[in-house]
Amino acid sequence: MMAMSTPIMDHAPPSRGLLDQPNEVLHMIVGFLERIPFVKFVDEDGIKRKVSPYLVLAQVCMRLRRIVLAADFWQHPYFDFSDLTYHEADRGRRTDYAIALRGFRAGGLMKVLLEDEELLNNLKRKKAWLFIHIETVLMATMSGSWFLHSIESVGLQLLEGEMLPALRSLRSCHQIKQLKISMRGFNRKPGQMDLDLIPKCLPHLRHLEIDFSDFKGSLQGLENLTDLVVVCFSGPIHLNDASSSVLPLTSRSTLRSLTLSWVFDLPDDILNKFSNLTHFTCSSLQEDVVTTLSKLTNVKLHSLRLCVLSDEDTEHLANLWSSECLSKLKRLDLRFDCFVSWGSGHEMRAIFQHAIHSGILRLETLEHLQLAGGFDVAWCPHLASLKRLKCLQLIILKDVIGCTVGEEFYGVEAFPPLDGLKGCLENWAKADGLIAILKKEFEVPPKMKISYVDELDCQEFMEDSGCPCGVDGDN
Repeated sequence: MMAMSTPIMDHAPPSRGLLDQPNEVLHMIVGFLERIPFVKFVDEDGIKRKVSPYLVLAQVCMRLRRIVLAADFWQHPYFDFSDLTYHEADRGRRTDYAIALRGFRAGGLMKVLLEDEELLNNLKRKKAWLFIHIETVLMATMSGSWFLHSIESVGLQLLEGEMLPALRSLRSCHQIKQLKISMRGFNRKPGQMDLDLIPKCLPHLRHLEIDFSDFKGSLQGLENLTDLVVVCFSGPIHLNDASSSVLPLTSRSTLRSLTLSWVFDLPDDILNKFSNLTHFTCSSLQEDVVTTLSKLTNVKLHSLRLCVLSDEDTEHLANLWSSECLSKLKRLDLRFDCFVSWGSGHEMRAIFQHAIHSGILRLETLEHLQLAGGFDVAWCPHLASLKRLKCLQLIILKDVIGCTVGEEFYGVEAFPPLDGLKGCLENWAKADGLIAILKKEFEVPPKMKISYVDELDCQEFMEDSGCPCGVDGDN
């Protein structure tokens, strides 16, 4: 019997090449490209250079050029034209000269690309822009009325001396409602922000984020702000009578959300004038902040986010919970950065005494709770007493989780019998095991999300992504 062989298909269709794919497939392929690493090449003069893979692909043929110019990455709010150019600063030489050279290259490339009508048609749909060089700001504002009428949100990560010409060049963009400023000083030193420039150039802002080391001037003149974020990582912001201009009283009837990174001397007589303020965030809790919140009578917060940096600050929390401004609180985010290790239990004792036992449990309207830092399984039945809780998120440091069930807890009276914990305690250090414990304690379990992390992300706290269940505290 002869063995059967596999027939050879003489007329089998050849595999389809890249340019044989439909445009929809090519758009998907381009979407997977990364802006870096750059592609190495040698130019006609024998000089070694690097270029973005997007620009390489655009040079292959006219069809691929059209695909690249119509790609989605141009629309990304964090895209900047300098992402397409290689610069020595990427190799660690972050000198003013290297950054200036990168700006010249980005501006020149942007000028050439904006001469293409197909790219212009794509960019006319772009609402949010990021600029990290003054050259690209000026090139965009001079490119035509399409930019002035389409831009709604702008981010400026510029040197101190570039901020004035940048804001002046944007003053004709009346559609801008959102501005994010990150000030860089010369030689990488943080710069001083002149607040007077903002209301003079962009008086119609509704959302403002500013990051600086020092400031002068005032935000008075901004009459429609709904969200204000003030970040100052280099030191405290003193909001006393001499420098309270960072809080625009001209927006006292519209301001809804206020975020402060580090603040001393927060005057309650000024903050109390913002009667529609419902969201407050402070990334470095101080006694002055607690004192101010405890005195507010004209403000009713719906969400409160606080970052506690020390045991002493944790103790200050005890003076907060009976505040009139928390009588309608729906969402609470507490982050504790005060942990050294689980060993001493000192931090855990302070959290239980001043935040949970005498604090959170008294918030009758609370619906959304996030705790970040250490956690003890013995807290579970106490959290379960929050009858209105709809969402519980725990972000737990991996080496700061404990289980003191059945013991006297840090000098506080022993916890009551935890019958619901039987059969679950062997898995208490795992997320699914902890969820199982919590579900047994709640009569109606809320939506839960538990994650274990090596460290807490400060930037993530400042850039609030909202509650895991998708609400902001007002719903």
